[in-house]
Amino acid sequence: MRIVVVEDEDNTRDGIVRLIGRINSAYQVVGEADNGADGLALIESVHPDLVIADIKMPRMTGIEMLEKSKAQGQAHKTIILTGFSEFEYAKKAIRMSVSDYLEKPITADDLRETLKKIEIELAYQQLSGMPEIGFEDATEQLLVRSATEPDADHRSIAQYMQRQLGFTADACPLLLMVCYLGEEFTANREATKASLSRLLEPISRYAAFELPKERTVVAVAQAKEESFAWPNHMNLSVLPEIRGVDRHPVVCIGEIADLATLHRDIKGLMKLVKWSISLGDDRTIDEQTVEAVIKKTLPYPTILENKSALAISASNGGEVLECFKKWTMEFMGEHYEPLQTIEACIRFVSYMLRIIGDLHGFELSYQSQSEWLQKIRNVSTRRELIGIMDEIGSRFASIGVSSEVPAYSLTIQKAVRMVHERYQDGINLDEIASSLHITPEYLSTQFNKEVGKSFSVYIKEIRINKAKELLLGGEFRAFEVARKVGYPDPKYFSRVFKEVTGLSAGDFQKLNPL
Repeated sequence: MRIVVVEDEDNTRDGIVRLIGRINSAYQVVGEADNGADGLALIESVHPDLVIADIKMPRMTGIEMLEKSKAQGQAHKTIILTGFSEFEYAKKAIRMSVSDYLEKPITADDLRETLKKIEIELAYQQLSGMPEIGFEDATEQLLVRSATEPDADHRSIAQYMQRQLGFTADACPLLLMVCYLGEEFTANREATKASLSRLLEPISRYAAFELPKERTVVAVAQAKEESFAWPNHMNLSVLPEIRGVDRHPVVCIGEIADLATLHRDIKGLMKLVKWSISLGDDRTIDEQTVEAVIKKTLPYPTILENKSALAISASNGGEVLECFKKWTMEFMGEHYEPLQTIEACIRFVSYMLRIIGDLHGFELSYQSQSEWLQKIRNVSTRRELIGIMDEIGSRFASIGVSSEVPAYSLTIQKAVRMVHERYQDGINLDEIASSLHITPEYLSTQFNKEVGKSFSVYIKEIRINKAKELLLGGEFRAFEVARKVGYPDPKYFSRVFKEVTGLSAGDFQKLNPL
């Protein structure tokens, strides 16, 4: 902070300069003057952050100097020095937006406290970039910066904001509230903020702001009564008010010591949002709730997966839709880790996409894979997960019964379907050819021509891909997986698996934990 001292009494001026140096080495006195006229010239020359000025001085009073400085467009902060008899002058100075005043004789503690206050205000102006905007807008802007910029001066912002909002360190902790709106953010952000303001104002000191990138409204509040029960109030009063037919926020809450860790604390609460996949969105979520949940290991629904695969292979759209709905309901109401549920859905859809690729050409499968799997990865709530799985299920159901022409002939479609239905039984080319009443040689030639790879390579890929899924699930050991994918000899399975993946089955599991 760059400071100019304008004081006609030499001893007082020298004392202030020495005190400033002792208080903080970062405070730099860039000029001194003993009258208002020289002080004005000095201000115009060095453009200080802060001017400390006496009121009564020769040639030009402190008030006149400040008026002229303001007329020149100088934007420095000002501390006025005043004696008891000059208090009326001080009041006039304060009406001119002077930052503060110090009554003589000046003490080191008074000067230290006032300089710190000015430093915080300067930090606020620098960070907000818009010092002339209204209080509410400035508050929101500064809180957004603190929440989103890791390198911001969080401590200075916190000190300034806590004073402006009336938060006190010796009172009850601050409540941090994250309201995730998702796709409803644009439509409902203003209504959510208005509801929060109406509900929080009578009982607390608070501020609310938006994080558009996170599609979230955030509020921070301190209850006026120390014994106030936030969780009950949130669940009984706040949550019902901000929910509605077209509003489905997920609300996570937590206590914080002060605003200095706002960036980290918001990130922590945002991680809790995904727990709504297991817990729903009809109550607030906090760390204590999540820790108290008896978490279950998700049993992968292999039977339902196989049923879905058969429905897709048979182009049975109605059965496909039913399987997808049952799939989603498998995880609702159970306390599985959200990431387990998401990974299970990715695994399920990936397998269905491979079947679509086998039946209808890989171009169709690849067109959808990146988009669909990314959407599943990005879900944060139960509502979002159900929505995307319903969307994908409808798309799968339409393939094969729509105008899209299958890439393979009827014979090869049947052969591919039989592979997916019976790969775990050790089915081979001769058995499929016999079932289709054609020679193995003809089937081998047509398969290679239409699918683009030999039958043996194709069925090996199907088995190894399925083996990867089972190994990732963590439910089975390698020898059990071998039998489930059509390899009765575990040693032969291990050799084939390493040949395809470059890793043993055990190493593959270690490198890809769930």
